[in-house]
Amino acid sequence: MKRSSERGWGGDLDRVARLAGYVYEELHALGNERIQLDGALVVRNRDIRAVRDANMVMRVTASSPVAIDRLMGRVEAAFEGFPHRKFLVGPHTPPWLEARLALEDYSRADFILMLLEGGLQRPTKRYDIQPVDSETDWNVFSSLHDTNIEEAYRKDSETFGVDTDHRAISSNLIQSNRLKSPPVQYWLARVDGFPCGYCSSWQGAGGIGLVEDVFTHPGYRRRGVATALVRHGVEACRAKGAAGVLISALATDTPKRIYAALGFRPVMTLSSYWRETPTSPA
Repeated sequence: MKRSSERGWGGDLDRVARLAGYVYEELHALGNERIQLDGALVVRNRDIRAVRDANMVMRVTASSPVAIDRLMGRVEAAFEGFPHRKFLVGPHTPPWLEARLALEDYSRADFILMLLEGGLQRPTKRYDIQPVDSETDWNVFSSLHDTNIEEAYRKDSETFGVDTDHRAISSNLIQSNRLKSPPVQYWLARVDGFPCGYCSSWQGAGGIGLVEDVFTHPGYRRRGVATALVRHGVEACRAKGAAGVLISALATDTPKRIYAALGFRPVMTLSSYWRETPTSPA
């Protein structure tokens, strides 16, 4: 496996970080409408307005108070009738924007993009992992996804909202996932025939792929299912031509340490800023 300096990345870590951020942004833009504003890219999907990851602002270049004011007005117009506003902010985002979002009481979550350039540094178990292709597969995937969202809701009901229908959220997220497939491939893991985990893989761009959505049913944890899924996703990315493979982790959650132990190294941090907005009938 060639290291970044041998792949034409030139050993330029800033360039690697920019490419990593670009690949992550592209994943979220897949399957959705793109609107290029003067100063940012808007990603929007009118059919699944409640899904934050399908409706957000990214790649902000507006770099003065006047430009930020103008951009915020255009964002409001683009998302009129939507239940939230969301911005994806990275180290290359002009600081004026992040300050503005903090002033306007946006909530914030930080996460880490981590890059694997060589092989996994720990052995992993082999489980039955198959692509999600048929309608039956998607139904199984959806059931597991409901479990994932229900668990997330129990951990952080304040973020979701106390009156949130987590199954409706899960259904909307599945719709968003299906709009990305292909090129994103979703995978199901089974233990003794029981579907107990999933992940996704995408070959990405510029030689960097991405493994995401890693989840294991609570009753099947600590058996190596998650690491088997990560390995499978990495192999799928590399089979499509990716040399480096990204994975993301919340900065406050334990998976980041699991990924680091597998050989993923931190490349950059990103921040998600969002706030709920009152909506009128569309």
